[in-house]
Amino acid sequence: MGSRGSIEWTAEANPSSLTVETARAWREIGVNRLSLGVQSFDDRALAWLGRLHDAREARAAIDRARTAGFDDLSLDLIFGLPAAVSRRWRWELQQAIGSGVSHVSAYGLTAEPETPLGRRVALGRVSLPDSGSYAIEYRITAEELESHDFVQYEVSNFALPGHECRHNWHYWIGTEYLGVGPSAHSYIRGRRIWNVRHWKAYRAAVLAGESVRAGHEIPSVTQRRLEALWLGLRTRRGIDLDVFGLPSTAVEGWIARGWASRQGTRVRLTTGGWLLLDELVATLAARMKEDETG
Repeated sequence: MGSRGSIEWTAEANPSSLTVETARAWREIGVNRLSLGVQSFDDRALAWLGRLHDAREARAAIDRARTAGFDDLSLDLIFGLPAAVSRRWRWELQQAIGSGVSHVSAYGLTAEPETPLGRRVALGRVSLPDSGSYAIEYRITAEELESHDFVQYEVSNFALPGHECRHNWHYWIGTEYLGVGPSAHSYIRGRRIWNVRHWKAYRAAVLAGESVRAGHEIPSVTQRRLEALWLGLRTRRGIDLDVFGLPSTAVEGWIARGWASRQGTRVRLTTGGWLLLDELVATLAARMKEDETG
């Protein structure tokens, strides 16, 4: 792996559109980390997902990135596809590991209401896997990657030591960040800001010297605490119970069930706990609310 400088600049690309020329141009202006939306190394899964590339093109894109000089490479993969989409998930993870990348982001398939998949699910044309199948593939992900020295430093992210995605940490620990481009979000001085969504509107505003801001909000103290709780438990660092005014007894049941581990007042979730993330956060949030009101 190449050494990393003091600044990390990440670009994202689809395998079907990445060229050596584009990748080299990014390297020349300072981009030093590349994330490829591979999603799968199985042609059947890629076709079902509606991706423009196949497995051969995914591998070729990784080679093009290497040719352009990228040492820090990350792959996005999707698990939790319907049972009807036959695939070999562990084998796909091995393909990612064997490609020599330093980072893997593995996301479970979700069906958002306004997407084509969401509409197909709502009409009963597609059935998503049950929680048991989803959990099995999630555990396989952690098991396979960690057996090859990848560290699960966040619920969906795995990296070789020293290759964690730096800009993501800014979101997870609540520091300020600036988003540039259509739909980009920023967090500055306690205010969330988002830009206009569509490219034409964004471009027109820039050319006219007008603001590209579409809206903003200022989270309340309670909202910020709940967000810090949820984001903290998403990461390997976990949370400090004292910071949230929670007693150690609040997580004793989690530890007994293997959902969490504790060192002093710091608690972090295990792979099994991450599968229950939203439910566990809701439990602690309710406990905090009780303490505040009672």
